[in-house]
Amino acid sequence: MPATHAVQAALKINGLAFPFDFLVVEKLGYDVILGDDLLTHTSANIDKGTNTLSLFGGLVTISMTKTGNAPTVRTVGCVVIPAYSEATFPIHTTRRVPQGDYIIEENLCSPCRQLLVARALVDPARGNLQCRALNPTGKEIRLRPHTTIGALAPVTVEQQAVSTPPPEQNEPLPPVAEMRHAL
Repeated sequence: MPATHAVQAALKINGLAFPFDFLVVEKLGYDVILGDDLLTHTSANIDKGTNTLSLFGGLVTISMTKTGNAPTVRTVGCVVIPAYSEATFPIHTTRRVPQGDYIIEENLCSPCRQLLVARALVDPARGNLQCRALNPTGKEIRLRPHTTIGALAPVTVEQQAVSTPPPEQNEPLPPVAEMRHAL
């Protein structure tokens, strides 16, 4: 696979752009191959347990799950997310999916590329899917009905944590004045 030439381009991953020198190979068969030099330059960490790639010491983390054929999730109605705030809103799947657990993976298409979509474990068969998104920009973001927000990636839940009540306190807390005096 001889390289025909090199090109410097800005690579943008989850909103973080950085320049890098890429080698161009004709008829590769893949759009992009991330080589060892890029992974070293970005201090990459591949976590096969969570199937994620972290760059720059965890500054950016992306899923390595291929979502090209995955069912997408879209807004049900109009959504307005004010500047520097978060919102929770209903979403629906674009097609029926087998029953099971899925994780919502964000979609970096406009206008959603400015949003930070929370990953959420969902079961689409139960209906009433909710999405939580953060608008870190100084302008409100308006989403039309049926705007693609992300994709569903199947997951396997091997063990669920059991919620336990907090331990009981044997002694009551001292009065506030006594705690202030102790400081």
